[in-house]
Amino acid sequence: MASAERTLYSVEDYNTVFNPQGYIKESYGTVEHYEGLSKKLLEIVFQYFKHGSFSGPRCLDFGCGPVIHLMATASCYFNDITAAEFASNNRREIEKWIKNEPDAWDWSGYINYICELDGNKETCEERTEKIRQSIKDVIPCDVFKSNPLEPREVDPYDVIMTSLCLEAACMDREQYKMAVKNVASLLKSGGALVAFVILGQTFYDVEGKYYHSLSLDKPFVVKCLEEADFVEIETVQDLPLQEVHLDGRVISDYEGWMVVTAKKK
Repeated sequence: MASAERTLYSVEDYNTVFNPQGYIKESYGTVEHYEGLSKKLLEIVFQYFKHGSFSGPRCLDFGCGPVIHLMATASCYFNDITAAEFASNNRREIEKWIKNEPDAWDWSGYINYICELDGNKETCEERTEKIRQSIKDVIPCDVFKSNPLEPREVDPYDVIMTSLCLEAACMDREQYKMAVKNVASLLKSGGALVAFVILGQTFYDVEGKYYHSLSLDKPFVVKCLEEADFVEIETVQDLPLQEVHLDGRVISDYEGWMVVTAKKK
């Protein structure tokens, strides 16, 4: 659990304190990070999209942060992807990669692995260009608004992905319940949700700065989804040892992770 001596930054601090590339380096530096956790996640998401029973070209990555790995995977199946993110510095990091700016993060290791998952039908360079073309927009979002994409009014999406977003934004479980319902409002009836959830985590560390995380468990998350009119809820769960270390620092006290897929009634 987070120590009382730690100052925990919250969602309001992401525009002023959070360093996007520091976060990427420490959490996503290579596709082998966290004993291959990223590879496991990409494979699960890829296989779900490959075999999933849903239709439509429009996909929303809600609370994407500064990372593109889920959108890169989704681009194998969707050609109209929206990246929605609260923090302007994280949105800027996504935009730099789309525009291929010199100081953008190099995601080629992840994209190479996605090409492997897809049977090496194309080169990393070809897939990279398709991903950039597939991401049609990078927009602000706020999970606490009844329309989280306000002031934009959009048609419901066919698929929504979200990873490590709601637990970082929400300070308590009531907020989390509300946030799930707000995100669900953006999904069409019969649409699919794919969520990567950290379990039991109260903080995470980026470059020595500690950020709040709401401790979650599988029964609570499933209940929230049910109350938000989701059905066919399925989970893939892994339970590693508690606490993750980097350069002698404890950078997370998470107890496990879970990929959740569901359909909206």
